[in-house]
Order: sequence, then structure tokens, then C-alpha cells
Amino acid sequence: TLEVADSVSQAGSSSSSLDHVPPEVKKISVVRETGENVLHKAARLGYKEATLWCCENKYVNLNGKDHAGYAPLHEASTTGNVTIAKYLIAYGAEVNVGSLDGVRPLHDAVENNHFEMVRLLLSCGADIHLATYSGKKVLDLARTPEMKALIEGYLADMNGTADDEANIQPWELPMFPPPPEESTDEEDSDEGEKEPEV
Repeated sequence: TLEVADSVSQAGSSSSSLDHVPPEVKKISVVRETGENVLHKAARLGYKEATLWCCENKYVNLNGKDHAGYAPLHEASTTGNVTIAKYLIAYGAEVNVGSLDGVRPLHDAVENNHFEMVRLLLSCGADIHLATYSGKKVLDLARTPEMKALIEGYLADMNGTADDEANIQPWELPMFPPPPEESTDEEDSDEGEKEPEV
């Protein structure tokens, strides 16, 4: 992604950055009848270079909505593309943007079980208390026990509480990078240098 950012930045510094449209952008065809723009499609299809170029050149409105009220960040959240979501948020996409039925990017990420996207959106200020206009809360949209545990843990962390009886604890994020796995193969058990334990 750094190479993409550098190449797009160089294009942006020329006399007219629109002269250097990335090939990804040129091959995107949008369905105007639905109200989508190039950025909706780029975010949905995972076109990182196209997304970054659109953001840097303000080619389209980052919070522009299609006819259902969905913004490009909804598209990235639905597909779970964290890199594209980071680009959109870094350039000013609204993390709590709502569709016509009150669906927020966080709702899409939770419903589609995209853990890293949920963490990203929450860390960037997504409001976990916003419900859809039909009254569904974020926790109602969680489809797996793991996602429910993530949301309950976040809420416990926000409230500074833990519920030992229900086994709901504040967030405990894994170490990054995770410690190396122990090898079980005999041929890998080298008596030489060992990895330090963390």
C-alpha cells in the first residue's frame, strides 16, 4: 500500500492529477440508476489504488450516497476491506453515516462478521449505541457467539464493568504480532537458537 500511496501522491503533484487516472478507475463502470459513484464500486470490489486515488483527488464525495443511502464506507464495511475503510476514514468519511433505513457501517460489519472492521470502526468513533430505524441494535445484528462476545466485551469495557456470571469481560486484545507457534514436528525441534518467549 505504501507503493500505491507514493505513486498516487506523485500523480497528485503533477500539473493535472486527472491526467494520470489509474487503470482500476478507468475500468469501473457504475450503474447511475442506483445512484452509486466510482468510489462505491471501488470500495465494494476492493480496488485499493482506485479508492486512494479518488480520495486524494477528491474525485467524488467520500460520503456520497446511492439511492438507498449507502456511502462508500458501507460498501467497505459489508465486504470487510479494512484497508479501503482506512483510506476512506483517513480522508474524511463519516464513520456513523446512515442509510435511508438507518444502517451504519458498523451494523454492516457486525452483521457480516468482520471482526477487524468492527474494531477499526469502533476505534475511529463509530457509535455502538445507534440502532437502525427498525430498532435493531448492534448486538441484535451479531450472528455468531464470537461477534456477540466482542460487542458485549466492548460494551463492558465502555461501562467499566464486568459480568462474571455471564462471563462478559472487558476487551482483551491479542498481542501484535502474536507469539510464534510452538512446532510439533520432530524435524523442526532444533536444539539451537530458540525464539524468546514473550
